[in-house]
Parts: sequence; structure tokens; C-alpha cells
Amino acid sequence: MRCIEIVKLVKVINKKKILNAINLNIKPYEVCGLIGPNGAGKTTLINCVVGLVNANEGLIKINDIVLKSSTRSKLLRDIGTVLQYPSSISRLSINQIYDDHIHYLSCENANSLDSVLTMVGLKLSPDCIIGKLSLGMKQRLLLGLAISHKPKLLILDEPFNGLDPDGISLIKDIIENFKNHGGCILIASHSLKELEDCCTNIAFIEDGRIFENKNMKDIRNEYECGLNGYYKQLKKETNYEK
Repeated sequence: MRCIEIVKLVKVINKKKILNAINLNIKPYEVCGLIGPNGAGKTTLINCVVGLVNANEGLIKINDIVLKSSTRSKLLRDIGTVLQYPSSISRLSINQIYDDHIHYLSCENANSLDSVLTMVGLKLSPDCIIGKLSLGMKQRLLLGLAISHKPKLLILDEPFNGLDPDGISLIKDIIENFKNHGGCILIASHSLKELEDCCTNIAFIEDGRIFENKNMKDIRNEYECGLNGYYKQLKKETNYEK
């Protein structure tokens, strides 16, 4: 079964537990929104899931295969990622970053660059330099690259940053289509309204711990203000625990 399974994951940086025994499961046809305040551990968790950071304890399984140095390259072919915009690609053209992406993942049946740009609504020349694009255009391009090699999982860190309403709507449609075809998606974001529109469940993280993983339908039924009300309530509860 395609899924992400995280078991008792611990990450320590400078003697501080950034992730503290994290448990999280995401199944096919699920979109899990990861919410929490700045510094809660969202980006560190995502970096662990894509193998950019090694955990100190615990394990991550992707498609029932344990993520480790010997399996990372193979597993990355099944993962599409949108992470924080890397400044190192600013001098590259769209065509260069596409070619690098396909070569790095050793993709054989990837979508063409023209079809990738069309999917994310970008009418740009392949020779266009990435550093000249607006933040919203860069976000669209990164999402296009993330799905270009036809992955089974999407890992998205703040994918709605810099997008206008049309861009947000387009990305929501891509997420919905990906989910409806059996995909599995993890999204970390502060954009609660966008998460409420596209997520099937929500995981709340604070101080490196996941306190709750709740179905989005239940959140709408139980909280008059939806996800925003749920977030505020959990913040009160976790602050009280401190």
C-alpha cells in the first residue's frame, strides 16, 4: 500500500529535540495538512521525510520501504517535492532546471516541459531565467517539476506562498486531482483557509510533538470557524499544558 508511515521520529539539533517521538500515517487518497506555529518542527519533519535531514531515532517508511541512505534515490522517484525556494537555481533557465530534475531522478516517462508548463498555467519560454520570475511563478514552476515525473506522493512546504487567487485555485485543483488518483500528500502551511479547502485531515504540531491528527470533516462539524477555530483551540490547550 502506498503511504507515508512515520514512527517515533526524533531529531536533535544542538542538544534540543526539534522532533520528539513523531508518529504520523498518511494513506492513499489522503491530503494531510501539517499546521503549527513557527519553530514547531514542520519544515524539519518534511526535510526528514525527503531525506535531506537524518533523524536520530525512529523510522520513516515510504510505500512500505524504510527510508535510508541505500533506498533514498529509489524512493525519491516516487516523491514530488515543493520546498522553500532554493536561491541556487536563480541563474538557471527553466529548460536547464527541468533537464537537471529529470536527469537527477533518472526518469524515463516524465511529462514534457511544455506539458509541465501548461499544467501549472505558465506561458513562458524554456529559456527564461528562473531568477527573473515572480515568487508566484516560481511556486507554480516548482509544483510542475514536482509532478513532472509522475510521483505517487507529494510533499509540499508552504506551496501557496506568493500566489494570486488564480494560482491558488490551480494548485488546489492539482492537489485534488492527484488525491483522486490515489496519491498521498503532506502539506505544511500557515494558510489555514487553503488547507481547509483541500485537506482530508489535519495534524497539529507544537514543540516537535504531534498532538492530534483529525479528520477535516469532523473539524468542520465541531468548530463554527472551521480550521481557524480548531487551530486557536489547540493553541490554547498546548499553551495550557506548558
